[in-house]
Amino acid sequence: GWSAADLKRILSDSPWARSATAHVRGYAKTSENFRPNDSWPSSESLRVTVRLESALPVQQALIKAGIEPAEGDAPDRTCIAVIQFPGPWTRYSAVAGDWRDARAWLDPAGASPISASEVRLVKRNGGASALVFVFPADGDLASSRMLRLPFFKRNLRTFDFRAEIGFLEIERRFSTAAMTFHGRTEF
Repeated sequence: GWSAADLKRILSDSPWARSATAHVRGYAKTSENFRPNDSWPSSESLRVTVRLESALPVQQALIKAGIEPAEGDAPDRTCIAVIQFPGPWTRYSAVAGDWRDARAWLDPAGASPISASEVRLVKRNGGASALVFVFPADGDLASSRMLRLPFFKRNLRTFDFRAEIGFLEIERRFSTAAMTFHGRTEF
């Protein structure tokens, strides 16, 4: 069995879950639409967790922690990324705006970006909220790409998660090389 520490690590600091900073975009600070209120945690940024909930170890950890994993219409053909906010959505809506307008991309190194096909807002345990982005599965996400320059060769087995949510920008890099669970790449 997994300990509480194991669950916390898999859900917040593992190859499938990383802390990220949601930055307020530069022009937003001078926009008349940008009016952070007393509930906004900072005038500049907010710490969030970006998690790939379609990965089997994350799904197992969520279930063991009593949290229902986010799902797509075709779980075997999607990658699901979740931005976990530490409080209720109303706390962030002054800066993040309408969650339905949120956009996100998976940007594999050396390949074309993959746009999210769906976004949902879900409530989580303890009053937290999460934006769920569903991406069509793409073999390019885990493919190894080589960058060859004179005197330099690099394996590009990474992808960036990028999101724009109202005036917030979030970006986090993941390494597919580290996403192995029981001998399979999971994401």
